[in-house]
This record gives sequence, C-alpha cells and structure tokens, in this order.
Amino acid sequence: MSFKKIGSIGGQIGLPSGTKLVGSNSLVLVSSGISSLDDVLGGGLAVGTILLVEEDRMTGYSQILQSIFEAQSVCSNHKLFVAKTGLETKKDLVLPKRIDKQTPVSAEKSADMKIAWRYNKSNPVAVDLNVKTSGSEQDTYCHEFDLSASMNEGEIENADVDIVNVYDMVKNNTVSGYSQLFSKISQFVENGYSSLDSSKQSGPRRIARISLHSIGSAIWQQASDKEILEFFVGLKGLLRYSYAACMISIPSEAQGEKRKKSGLLRRIEKHCDSVVELESFEGGYVEGSRLLKLQKTKTKSNEEYHGLFHIHKLPCLNSLVPPASKLSILARSGGGSTNNLAFRLRRKKFSIETYHLPIEGGSSERRVPESQSATKLDF
Repeated sequence: MSFKKIGSIGGQIGLPSGTKLVGSNSLVLVSSGISSLDDVLGGGLAVGTILLVEEDRMTGYSQILQSIFEAQSVCSNHKLFVAKTGLETKKDLVLPKRIDKQTPVSAEKSADMKIAWRYNKSNPVAVDLNVKTSGSEQDTYCHEFDLSASMNEGEIENADVDIVNVYDMVKNNTVSGYSQLFSKISQFVENGYSSLDSSKQSGPRRIARISLHSIGSAIWQQASDKEILEFFVGLKGLLRYSYAACMISIPSEAQGEKRKKSGLLRRIEKHCDSVVELESFEGGYVEGSRLLKLQKTKTKSNEEYHGLFHIHKLPCLNSLVPPASKLSILARSGGGSTNNLAFRLRRKKFSIETYHLPIEGGSSERRVPESQSATKLDF
C-alpha cells in the first residue's frame, strides 16, 4: 500500500524573494542586511513584527544600521516605506552600495593532523557569520554592502519606494502627526500587503518593509503619551496580519536621562517584538563606558569596538521561548549571555561581535616571555 503526502502537488510552496522559512516556528524571516544582527534576532526579522532601535547619543551609528535595512529592501526587490525628515524624492535617500558577488576562494589546505588524524578528511568549520556557501539561498537572503560608497541614483529610482517627509506632515496642527503617519502606513499595507485581503494575488507574493526614523523627536512637537502609545498599539495590530516588517528608531532625548528609562519608553517596548540599543563609547552616560573607551585605544585601530550593543527584548512568536536563545551563534559563544555584545564599524562593514577586553599593555606586548630553548616539540 502506498501513501501520498497531502498538498505535495507541485512541490514546495515558493517563498517571496529575500525571505526564508524557519521550520521550528513556521515564521517567514527577512534579513536586516547585517548577518550578525540577523543572528542575534534568531535568523532575521520576522514578517509582521516591529524592531525598535534605541539610538546612540552624539553619534550616528543607528542611522547607518537603518540605512542598511533600507538598502537590503531595495536589493531584495521589496516594497519600501520610509518616513524621515528632509525627504522630497527617492533620490534624497542615502543608501550604501551593494557589493557584487565574487566567487569564494577556497581556503588553503592545512597541514595533516598527527594526533586527531581521523579528522583529516573532514571539512573545515566556518566561524565567520558572513561566510557563504556557493549556490546557497543565503546569497539572495542577506547582501553585503560597502559603507564607503553610495548606491547609484538609477538603482534607487527604479526601486519601489514610498517616502514621507515628516516635517511637511507635522505642519498641519489640526491633525496629530502620529494619526497622519498611521493612516499613510495603513494605506500602504492594505494596498496588496495585508493577509486579510480575500482577493487573489496575481503573481508571486511580495514583502514590504517599513522604516520610521526618530519617532518621538522634537520635530514631532509635544505630542501626548496617549497619542504615541495609540500609534504603537495600532501599528502592531496592523502588522500582525500583513506581509510587512518594520524597523523604528527612537532618539536618545526620548529615552530618558542618564540611562534611566522613561515610563513612556518602557510602555513602548512592550508593544514592540524586538528591542535593541546602541550605546557608543563617545556618548555613553555610564562611567564604565568611558573606561572601556580608554582601554580599547591600546589595541590596533582596526580591532577597536565603537560601542556596546544591548538587547532588551527578543522576538518570541509561535514559541514559548525566544528562538534566538537556541539559534544564535553569538549567544552561544558568549556563554549564553546577550549582555556582552559590542558593535564595530569598519570601512565596508557593520558587525556585532562578542566583546572581549584587550590584553593588558596591548596585544603587541607579550605577558609571558618566549622560551630560550631552540628545540620545538613535535607530536
């Protein structure tokens, strides 16, 4: 007697471009454009969720993170909605340039093992989060970007992007700016990206991304706490039944004074699925951050960290515990803790790594002198 799997006609259901499916919780993920941030979140940003980024003080690292998120949307052929001050046309967007794929160079073969000789034929394990295997789906899921160059205007002009100039929107004092923004987002989502739409989709399903800059800044004027909370509650309910993912940044002046979070920010965090914070060494409130800044200058300049990366909330959908606690490589390498992470900005890369204090006296100085013996032990 033969058995047939129900619903297997035609093979597997195709996923939208730039997405991947997590089998353990049946979530569809999109990449943030930073492989290490995807790892921290458990593989990426789940469709229908909100990622809140608490901005750093006196620096602009959070703006770089959000621009990479928007550039990833353009490269993945996703519909993009951007709300930011100073945007008149799509050409005003400043996005990093995508790095063209190159054929991976195979690593040099290491010397034969003399003790664990049984592992000579085993493939080497890749420890870098950015390593890609040729022909894998990761090539189209998370792109790499050159932060020292800007994306050409032609690529941005051809992208499907809706922009909102926040300054022009809040000029109308008769209607709250948050109400106007929520109305624009609702129209954006309901125009083909709502899962409650009963009409059949012509062609393959597409994903939308929403990027909101500096919500709660001075440009929004003195809005009441009720208006802000109503916006976040409505946005969360709207995105839950949509094919869209959202990243929101909140400025430092709205977070409270000297690391003491305001009551409003704590309530906002409850209505977001993921909450992360960038604390740069240059603008840190805590005296310990300044000490770490002085300590890190003893290392090489290309090995310096630029700030600490705090995780205040991890996504927990369709599961009892956050999937990132099991899937994250950075969490496992840090002993299961997510409080020892730091971010580093290189010329062509933004990365999140496990923070390690440098060797006392600098890496160039040895704490233990070399042996005077000329002979070496060979196993």
